[in-house]
Amino acid sequence: MRNFVIVLLILTFNGCSNMKLSDYKDKKPLLKLEEYFEGKTIARGVFEDRFGNIKKSFKVLIDGSWDGQFLVLKEDFIYDDGSKDYREWKIEKDKNNPNAYSGYAEGVIGIASGFVSGNAFNWKYAFKLQIGKNKVNVKFDDWMFLQEDGYLVNIAIVKKFGITLGRVILFFEKNYIFIMIKYQLKCECGVEFESWFSNSKEYDRLEKKNLLSCKCGQSKNISKQIMSPQIVSKKELNSNSSKQEIFLKTVNKKLRELRSYIEKNSEYVGENFVSEARSIHYDKKNVRNIYGKATPEQTEELLDEGIEVNTVPWVDKVDN
Repeated sequence: MRNFVIVLLILTFNGCSNMKLSDYKDKKPLLKLEEYFEGKTIARGVFEDRFGNIKKSFKVLIDGSWDGQFLVLKEDFIYDDGSKDYREWKIEKDKNNPNAYSGYAEGVIGIASGFVSGNAFNWKYAFKLQIGKNKVNVKFDDWMFLQEDGYLVNIAIVKKFGITLGRVILFFEKNYIFIMIKYQLKCECGVEFESWFSNSKEYDRLEKKNLLSCKCGQSKNISKQIMSPQIVSKKELNSNSSKQEIFLKTVNKKLRELRSYIEKNSEYVGENFVSEARSIHYDKKNVRNIYGKATPEQTEELLDEGIEVNTVPWVDKVDN
């Protein structure tokens, strides 16, 4: 039987400025960027200002490829206000030093460079950050820490003139299965392009709020094109059926791994979830990770109050 639980994960971090990469040389599991980021990865994160206020939350869908020299990361950002962004990193591994990396993405000033040591990676770079209608040159001090079960924590301190503006906190999950829908879109300027959405309702919501935009940057009058039907042979149908079974087994395996991780790293509070979540958020007392039960209405109220919670499918620990 599959149920749903609500999870509130609260983790606190100190600033990164006093950390030394050498401190992590014996920490495991060992982090190799090209191995971790090859394939599908998902990240969920927030941007926190210098006073600790969360200004923006987002998720990133990452598709990585490694050719033996270059790691290419195609990153699709989806923000809480419905806006989207795309960034593509091209990262090169140093031939003479296997722990050294350098890379570039649009917006980076010069070259980003960094090193791995044990389970940690640190690199620094200057970046043209979009703030409102303006672009501001800032510096990123970016740290990543690989955890067990394929989870990776990313903390980036953002500074200008040596003054901390805020920090970005991200949680990566390896081999995440993207369940998305792709639409062919057309702008009134004539440009046709593809875009991914979580589901059809997400597309309808963004269209209603006029948040769809064209790459031309001149128009937001976007329409959805008619998708061509796909004719599938009986042989392909049988093959697809087999693939679907494998897919479902993989999904269930990932959900069981997620359940195990939550149970191992969080406290179960059952029916008291809503009151405990508010207590942690407002009183800042007994800060910890918790999970428990809440109705859809209660969950929506928590989100409206700015309390970050997630609904998680609660699968059985073994297949039935």
